[in-house]
Amino acid sequence: MIKLGLKPGDIKYIVISHEHIDHIGGARYLQKTYGAKVIASAVAWGVADEFVRAKPGNDLLVPDKDIAMGEGEVLILGDTKVAFYLTPGHTKGVLSSIFSVTDRGVPHVVGYFGGTGGAPNNADWERDQIASLEKWAPIALKAGVDVNITNHPLHSEALEKEELLRYRLSGDSNPLVLGRDVYQRYVKIQEECAKAQLARMGFDK
Repeated sequence: MIKLGLKPGDIKYIVISHEHIDHIGGARYLQKTYGAKVIASAVAWGVADEFVRAKPGNDLLVPDKDIAMGEGEVLILGDTKVAFYLTPGHTKGVLSSIFSVTDRGVPHVVGYFGGTGGAPNNADWERDQIASLEKWAPIALKAGVDVNITNHPLHSEALEKEELLRYRLSGDSNPLVLGRDVYQRYVKIQEECAKAQLARMGFDK
């Protein structure tokens, strides 16, 4: 961040989408070094507590509990409101969000589903994933979500789209902006993939 001319001390909040260590790893450092507040779901904080108790030294990897965000709660950042939703599946404590942005002065709405990827080899969690995606689709539709950002770059071609953005010319479209209809299809495909995974494990529902 410093190399890019950004100031880590300007970070006010860190949102943890779910309780996997690759999504939590740097939060404690930023919390302790720069005073950033860490946000996660209550379930994710509970899992983090269990992880800390499980092995000496784990407390050095997990941030101290700051804020537990619940269903429909909102974080206000200046003129921007970030609305949070509980969407278990990839883990039990997945936290998703919707917020408004602009691109070259044009308003858009971002949908950040915090747990893409399903839960391989866990039928109950896969069922949770399906239920969460079924819940998420109408929420996103009502909010007018037309931009897709995911917790894993593989699931939205984020790295490739970053390169397209790097060389975007005036008049070129933003590759992250899918449009409302395409975003809805994306969520539906995620749901169908979760159902397929459930079937591969030998369950019909």
